[in-house]
Amino acid sequence: MQVANNDKELDANAPDKKLTKKPPQKRGMMNRGGGAGVAGEKPANFFGTLKRVLGLLFRDKLRVFIIILTASLGAFSASLGPKLIGNIVNAIFDGIASKMIAS
Repeated sequence: MQVANNDKELDANAPDKKLTKKPPQKRGMMNRGGGAGVAGEKPANFFGTLKRVLGLLFRDKLRVFIIILTASLGAFSASLGPKLIGNIVNAIFDGIASKMIAS
C-alpha cells in the first residue's frame, strides 16, 4: 500500500512498520546510457565482423532466402494492390454508368 504525502512517495510496508521514504525512480532515456543524437563508437574491425555475420547467415541460407523472398513478395503485392483495386473500381463504375445511360 502506497501513501502519498505532499508529493513524496512513502512505503507503508517497511519492516519496522514506519513510513519510510522511497528512493526516486530514474525516468527517461538519459538514464539508460545515452540519448538521441549520441554518436556511437567506430567499429574496430568492420569487414571482419561483416564476414563473421555473413558466415553465420550462410549456414541458414534456405531460411534467409525464404525471408528475402517473402519480404520481396510482400513489397510487390503492397505496391500492386492499389493498382488492381483502382482497376476493379473503374470497371464497376463503368458498368453502373453504362446501365444508367442505357436506361
